[in-house]
Amino acid sequence: MSRDAFGLAAWRFAMLAIFGLVALHRLAAADESYVEREAVSGPTSLDWTFAVAEKSLPEPPAAWLPADYSALNQSYQLYVPDASQAAGNGYPLVLFVSPSQNNAGWQHWQATCRRLGCIFVGPHNAGNNTPIALRVRIVLDAFDDVRRRYPIDPDRSYIAGFSGGAHIAGQIGFNLPECFGGVMAISGSLALPEDELLGRRACDRLSASLSTGRLDPNRGMVEYLFQPILSEAGMTTRLRVFPRLGHVLPRPEQLWEVIRWHEAGVPGRRTLAGKRPTMRVPDKGAFGADERAQALLTEAEHRLAGDPSDAEAVRQLEVVAERWPETPAAVAARASVARLPAKSRQAAAEWREAERYRRHRATVVGGETFALHTKPSGKYAALREEMATSAIRYWESIRAGDNAERRAEAEKRLAALAPVQLELAPKSKPASAVPAKKR
Repeated sequence: MSRDAFGLAAWRFAMLAIFGLVALHRLAAADESYVEREAVSGPTSLDWTFAVAEKSLPEPPAAWLPADYSALNQSYQLYVPDASQAAGNGYPLVLFVSPSQNNAGWQHWQATCRRLGCIFVGPHNAGNNTPIALRVRIVLDAFDDVRRRYPIDPDRSYIAGFSGGAHIAGQIGFNLPECFGGVMAISGSLALPEDELLGRRACDRLSASLSTGRLDPNRGMVEYLFQPILSEAGMTTRLRVFPRLGHVLPRPEQLWEVIRWHEAGVPGRRTLAGKRPTMRVPDKGAFGADERAQALLTEAEHRLAGDPSDAEAVRQLEVVAERWPETPAAVAARASVARLPAKSRQAAAEWREAERYRRHRATVVGGETFALHTKPSGKYAALREEMATSAIRYWESIRAGDNAERRAEAEKRLAALAPVQLELAPKSKPASAVPAKKR
């Protein structure tokens, strides 16, 4: 072969290699997909009424959903990365609840989701103008539609919300913690379920991030109320106040920072689910009232077989009977509780009382923190005064109790609140302003 012919052959080979790499890149890119309005294929099998009422209902009240509601009429933004991201335990996922009827979350989340290799789900028609029950149902119809179609890793699934959407994200995530690994509240509120066991399970399973902007009008509530309450209740939390940011979604690099923090908790969630299987939802399968109640019943009975004094397990049996009363598992749970010795039921009552104290204390500490570190105007000023007054009354009642450790804490907290108490005390009128008595 001549030198010119050899050079031509080498050039052709190089071009073929380059075009081949381009073709492979296009093929890999083609494996990912984005749809602005993906249609829901059927109703959710998840226990959605529980996320609204903290109790499973065989039929939701008529007022919760429009008479003509159909899951088939719902749609959502859907991004799915290439299939290699599902290797192992399935795809990670971000479920984003928007304050707007038309979910525009993908434009903010796309860089983070592509970088992490996670599915993005953004339900439409679930904004702040939608009633809460309907909003929860729409979000879970979209989420469960994706669960049916793709392998999802619950330990790496995160429900996020912005502004009013943050409250719905927390309501769903905290009431169905088995489905998620964390809750991301952006410039909005989070509140644990009222039931002590459900709140404890959420704290054990989930991580909660609260993000806000330094210029956000909601910053004081996020930083000094919601985050302290969750932290004092025992949840793994992280607060992030982003500079030069108002009431808007964070930038892509800031969202990446938030989700990386959540990802650091994956090993712990996997370990917990290995010890307590009900802490993680089964892959793709139905997880309605019957399945959830039966799983909790089975786990509680197993725990009690190993340790009859496990007060939390006894309370778990009681919760199955109370929260899913119409299920077969509830019948079995009531029978199991009836067979327990009186001391086991007493231990469960004491466990519940301790959790109630922890939760009540956490709420008071949050209000106290808000009163000490903020001086808001308008409606938040009245809220601050109310929280400060409630905290002072609470700690005064604890100081008058018979628990020495709690009394000592009450003394310290009342001392810290003294300047606020003085500030809020009605100012006495000067002597010159007091009318003189008639002689």
